[in-house]
Amino acid sequence: MTITIAAFGSVIQVTGGGVTPALEDSQFIGVGQYVDMIRTGVAPAVKPRLLLYENLPLRTSRMLGDFAQDFVLPHRYGDLTTARFDLGKLTASKWFVADHPMEVSAVFVDGQETDGWQRSIEWDGEGNSWTVVYLAAPADHDATVSACGTGKRSPTTGAVIENPAEVMADLCAFAGRSDTFPALRAECAVAGLRVAGSIDAEGSIRKHLDAICGSIGAIWTPAMARLYPIDSPSGPVATLTKQDAGNLGVSAVLEDTADKIRLAYDVATATDRPQHHLELSAAPARFGGVVQNLTMDWLRTPANAEAVGRRLMHRLAGERYAVTFDTSAVSTRPGDWVLLEDNPEWPFDGPDPVCMVLSVEVQPNAAAVRVTAETVMASPTVTVTAHTVAIPDTFEGALEVATRNGIATFTIYDEMNAPLPGARVSFDGGVPKTTNAQGQVAFPYTPGSHEIAIEAPGRVSQTILVTL
Repeated sequence: MTITIAAFGSVIQVTGGGVTPALEDSQFIGVGQYVDMIRTGVAPAVKPRLLLYENLPLRTSRMLGDFAQDFVLPHRYGDLTTARFDLGKLTASKWFVADHPMEVSAVFVDGQETDGWQRSIEWDGEGNSWTVVYLAAPADHDATVSACGTGKRSPTTGAVIENPAEVMADLCAFAGRSDTFPALRAECAVAGLRVAGSIDAEGSIRKHLDAICGSIGAIWTPAMARLYPIDSPSGPVATLTKQDAGNLGVSAVLEDTADKIRLAYDVATATDRPQHHLELSAAPARFGGVVQNLTMDWLRTPANAEAVGRRLMHRLAGERYAVTFDTSAVSTRPGDWVLLEDNPEWPFDGPDPVCMVLSVEVQPNAAAVRVTAETVMASPTVTVTAHTVAIPDTFEGALEVATRNGIATFTIYDEMNAPLPGARVSFDGGVPKTTNAQGQVAFPYTPGSHEIAIEAPGRVSQTILVTL
């Protein structure tokens, strides 16, 4: 019997891969235990260890009582203070925020911010605690209520859980698993990578972990998770000589490529609308101008989006090769970096290639394993060719800024998300310009912070600071 151990994650596609439940069980180390942030005096029950294809065991509103709506009780992570999320209706005055304690910074009824609310942490006698909001005035029957806030905190340090690996580990612990992903945690800490989002729908454990890894450019198995692609190898590199690696096969990768990516991120779940867009282009363009559109649901900041986008472009637009070989180093696993040293079967001149292992075929008691890996021989020059910044939808209306060749184009939207013509817009106190039929005006700019003043008939004037 041959078992293929393959890296998961939406960034890398490995056909025929996947960790079987049997293999997962053979790698089982111990049972995880979830401890909530608020102590109720009752020891939390040890959760059964779930397999990756099983649904994350989210509770539903039925577990709280007979309320107006039946919905999944969400878990929320990271800084969501500028990205609204919908609340679940318990009664006209009581709305559910998260199935754990969290801070709430703003509440909106039908998209309009209200000051008439109060946050409350509630708990039961079984170790569960959750966050609700009480409205001073009951909402209408068909009203929608949304909020902003800061998600779950670590029960040991009290810090907001926003390192991608720590979010993944928290989800795994919630499912009774002991996966902790220390290598990814360290890589994300060095890179300053932070995520924020909500787990608010049913889905398998693997699906939720894939979404996080796909947003940051990472691959993972239950035994490891790593940022990939990455500019240079992180961690140890195993050297394989020509005696260690044989039957070498090398082929150019001509699928899953791009010369340009358009990356949407900072999605507000209450509006299902990305608040930022980023366009990156590669030179030389090796694939005929192919464009890929990507949405990174868990990314929030422009700096993180650009860093992830640049890493993805180095792989998608680079000179990339799929590498297969047999090796006697039977402990080789996905996520390992390997250097193929002085291998006469390598078809190119130049330095010995360093490859990322993506999958391994393992046969019990065999003297060798079959490895599928990947290497990028040449990376393109990547530049940001456009960056659209949407003012967070906590404002009345919205403003988007697209930058290209030293010109900032501003698009003004009304509270119904329609372009607003006839608005007067000034840039850093200069002479105002009037938006056209598409709600747009343009100004030359230099990088830095700028003040935008907007006036429109029948609307409250606004002054907004943007960083370009």
